[in-house]
Amino acid sequence: MMYELGFKQRFFTAVVLTAAVPAVGALLTLPFWGRVLDRRHPGRVVAFCYAFWAFIPVFYHRATPANALWMVGIAWAIAGVFPTGFLVARPVMTARLSGEDKTMPAALIWVKHSVGLMLGSAVGTLIVRAHGTQAVFMVSFAGRAVAAFLAFLLLVYYPWVIGRRDGGGKACSPGSGGRAAT
Repeated sequence: MMYELGFKQRFFTAVVLTAAVPAVGALLTLPFWGRVLDRRHPGRVVAFCYAFWAFIPVFYHRATPANALWMVGIAWAIAGVFPTGFLVARPVMTARLSGEDKTMPAALIWVKHSVGLMLGSAVGTLIVRAHGTQAVFMVSFAGRAVAAFLAFLLLVYYPWVIGRRDGGGKACSPGSGGRAAT
Protein backbone atom coordinates (compact mmCIF):
# COMPACT_ATOMS: atom_id res chain seq x y z
CA MET A 1 0.00 0.00 0.00
CA MET A 2 2.73 2.47 0.94
CA TYR A 3 4.63 1.62 -2.24
CA GLU A 4 1.48 2.19 -4.32
CA LEU A 5 1.15 5.65 -2.78
CA GLY A 6 4.73 6.57 -3.64
CA PHE A 7 6.26 6.19 -0.20
CA LYS A 8 9.02 3.89 -1.49
CA GLN A 9 10.99 7.00 -2.45
CA ARG A 10 9.90 8.80 0.74
CA PHE A 11 10.65 6.06 3.26
CA PHE A 12 11.61 8.48 6.05
CA THR A 13 8.33 10.37 5.55
CA ALA A 14 6.39 7.11 5.81
CA VAL A 15 8.18 6.19 9.04
CA VAL A 16 7.49 9.62 10.54
CA LEU A 17 3.82 9.45 9.54
CA THR A 18 3.25 5.99 10.95
CA ALA A 19 5.33 6.30 14.11
CA ALA A 20 5.79 9.90 15.18
CA VAL A 21 2.45 11.45 14.22
CA PRO A 22 0.30 9.13 16.38
CA ALA A 23 2.70 9.42 19.31
CA VAL A 24 2.81 13.22 19.12
CA GLY A 25 -0.98 13.34 18.68
CA ALA A 26 -1.43 11.17 21.76
CA LEU A 27 0.98 13.22 23.86
CA LEU A 28 -0.49 16.55 22.84
CA THR A 29 -4.07 15.49 23.49
CA LEU A 30 -3.64 13.80 26.89
CA PRO A 31 -4.36 17.08 28.76
CA PHE A 32 -7.37 17.66 26.47
CA TRP A 33 -8.82 14.21 27.26
CA GLY A 34 -8.25 14.85 30.97
CA ARG A 35 -10.26 18.09 30.77
CA VAL A 36 -12.99 16.37 28.76
CA LEU A 37 -13.22 13.60 31.36
CA ASP A 38 -13.58 16.23 34.09
CA ARG A 39 -16.69 17.56 32.32
CA ARG A 40 -18.16 14.51 30.56
CA HIS A 41 -18.85 10.98 31.63
CA PRO A 42 -16.17 8.54 30.46
CA GLY A 43 -18.72 6.29 28.75
CA ARG A 44 -19.65 9.11 26.41
CA VAL A 45 -15.98 9.81 25.72
CA VAL A 46 -15.43 6.15 24.81
CA ALA A 47 -18.37 6.18 22.39
CA PHE A 48 -17.21 9.47 20.84
CA CYS A 49 -13.69 8.13 20.35
CA TYR A 50 -14.95 4.92 18.76
CA ALA A 51 -17.03 6.92 16.30
CA PHE A 52 -14.02 8.90 15.03
CA TRP A 53 -11.68 5.91 15.16
CA ALA A 54 -13.98 4.11 12.72
CA PHE A 55 -13.15 6.61 9.96
CA ILE A 56 -9.39 5.86 9.76
CA PRO A 57 -9.73 3.36 6.87
CA VAL A 58 -11.74 5.87 4.83
CA PHE A 59 -8.68 8.13 4.63
CA TYR A 60 -6.59 5.22 3.36
CA HIS A 61 -9.26 4.32 0.84
CA ARG A 62 -9.35 7.90 -0.51
CA ALA A 63 -5.54 8.21 -0.68
CA THR A 64 -3.89 8.63 -4.06
CA PRO A 65 -0.21 9.28 -4.86
CA ALA A 66 -1.07 12.99 -5.20
CA ASN A 67 -2.71 13.39 -1.77
CA ALA A 68 -1.12 10.45 0.09
CA LEU A 69 0.91 12.56 2.47
CA TRP A 70 -2.18 14.35 3.78
CA MET A 71 -4.53 11.39 3.80
CA VAL A 72 -2.13 9.03 5.55
CA GLY A 73 -1.08 11.82 7.93
CA ILE A 74 -4.69 12.50 8.91
CA ALA A 75 -5.35 8.78 9.38
CA TRP A 76 -2.36 8.38 11.69
CA ALA A 77 -3.17 11.57 13.58
CA ILE A 78 -6.64 10.18 14.26
CA ALA A 79 -4.97 6.90 15.25
CA GLY A 80 -3.06 8.80 17.91
CA VAL A 81 -5.72 11.17 19.19
CA PHE A 82 -8.93 9.18 19.53
CA PRO A 83 -7.63 5.83 20.82
CA THR A 84 -5.82 7.87 23.47
CA GLY A 85 -9.16 9.29 24.61
CA PHE A 86 -10.57 5.78 24.72
CA LEU A 87 -7.60 4.43 26.68
CA VAL A 88 -7.80 7.28 29.19
CA ALA A 89 -11.59 7.06 29.62
CA ARG A 90 -12.06 3.30 29.87
CA PRO A 91 -10.30 2.79 33.24
CA VAL A 92 -12.15 5.79 34.67
CA MET A 93 -15.42 4.32 33.42
CA THR A 94 -14.82 0.87 34.89
CA ALA A 95 -13.50 2.31 38.18
CA ARG A 96 -16.94 3.84 38.77
CA LEU A 97 -18.59 0.43 38.68
CA SER A 98 -18.74 -1.96 41.60
CA GLY A 99 -17.23 -5.45 41.46
CA GLU A 100 -20.00 -7.44 39.78
CA ASP A 101 -21.07 -4.56 37.58
CA LYS A 102 -17.60 -4.35 36.00
CA THR A 103 -17.67 -7.83 34.53
CA MET A 104 -20.28 -7.49 31.78
CA PRO A 105 -19.14 -4.16 30.27
CA ALA A 106 -15.50 -5.27 30.47
CA ALA A 107 -16.34 -8.62 28.89
CA LEU A 108 -18.30 -6.97 26.08
CA ILE A 109 -15.45 -4.57 25.33
CA TRP A 110 -12.84 -7.33 25.24
CA VAL A 111 -14.98 -9.75 23.24
CA LYS A 112 -15.65 -6.99 20.73
CA HIS A 113 -11.92 -6.26 20.46
CA SER A 114 -10.91 -9.91 20.29
CA VAL A 115 -13.42 -10.90 17.64
CA GLY A 116 -12.47 -7.88 15.55
CA LEU A 117 -8.76 -8.64 15.78
CA MET A 118 -9.25 -12.32 15.10
CA LEU A 119 -11.54 -11.90 12.13
CA GLY A 120 -9.80 -8.79 10.77
CA SER A 121 -6.59 -10.58 9.82
CA ALA A 122 -8.28 -13.56 8.18
CA VAL A 123 -11.02 -11.65 6.38
CA GLY A 124 -8.64 -8.85 5.37
CA THR A 125 -6.24 -11.31 3.76
CA LEU A 126 -9.05 -12.95 1.79
CA ILE A 127 -10.39 -9.59 0.62
CA VAL A 128 -6.98 -8.32 -0.50
CA ARG A 129 -6.35 -11.51 -2.46
CA ALA A 130 -9.76 -11.38 -4.13
CA HIS A 131 -10.38 -7.65 -4.62
CA GLY A 132 -7.14 -5.76 -4.04
CA THR A 133 -5.82 -3.46 -1.36
CA GLN A 134 -8.39 -0.69 -1.65
CA ALA A 135 -11.39 -2.96 -0.97
CA VAL A 136 -10.09 -3.98 2.45
CA PHE A 137 -10.29 -0.40 3.72
CA MET A 138 -14.04 -0.14 3.22
CA VAL A 139 -14.53 -3.52 4.88
CA SER A 140 -12.35 -2.27 7.73
CA PHE A 141 -14.49 0.86 7.97
CA ALA A 142 -17.63 -1.30 8.13
CA GLY A 143 -16.11 -3.44 10.89
CA ARG A 144 -15.05 -0.39 12.87
CA ALA A 145 -18.50 1.14 12.43
CA VAL A 146 -19.98 -2.05 13.90
CA ALA A 147 -17.54 -1.74 16.84
CA ALA A 148 -18.62 1.88 17.37
CA PHE A 149 -22.26 0.82 17.21
CA LEU A 150 -21.60 -1.87 19.81
CA ALA A 151 -19.98 0.76 22.05
CA PHE A 152 -23.14 2.88 21.75
CA LEU A 153 -25.29 -0.18 22.51
CA LEU A 154 -23.19 -0.83 25.60
CA LEU A 155 -23.99 2.68 26.78
CA VAL A 156 -27.69 2.28 26.09
CA TYR A 157 -27.96 -1.20 27.59
CA TYR A 158 -25.97 -0.25 30.68
CA PRO A 159 -27.21 3.28 31.48
CA TRP A 160 -25.16 3.58 34.65
CA VAL A 161 -22.02 3.41 32.48
CA ILE A 162 -22.80 6.86 31.08
CA GLY A 163 -24.37 8.21 34.23
CA ARG A 164 -27.81 8.59 32.66
CA ARG A 165 -30.54 9.79 34.96
CA ASP A 166 -34.24 9.16 34.96
CA GLY A 167 -36.77 11.94 34.50
CA GLY A 168 -36.73 12.77 38.24
CA GLY A 169 -32.98 13.42 38.35
CA LYS A 170 -32.11 10.20 40.17
CA ALA A 171 -29.14 8.25 38.85
CA CYS A 172 -29.89 4.92 37.21
CA SER A 173 -28.29 2.01 39.01
CA PRO A 174 -26.92 -1.32 37.82
CA GLY A 175 -29.58 -3.95 37.34
CA SER A 176 -32.34 -1.36 37.19
CA GLY A 177 -32.92 -1.65 33.45
CA GLY A 178 -32.57 2.12 33.07
CA ARG A 179 -34.90 2.93 35.98
CA ALA A 180 -33.69 5.03 38.85
CA ALA A 181 -32.80 3.31 42.08
CA THR A 182 -35.27 3.82 44.91
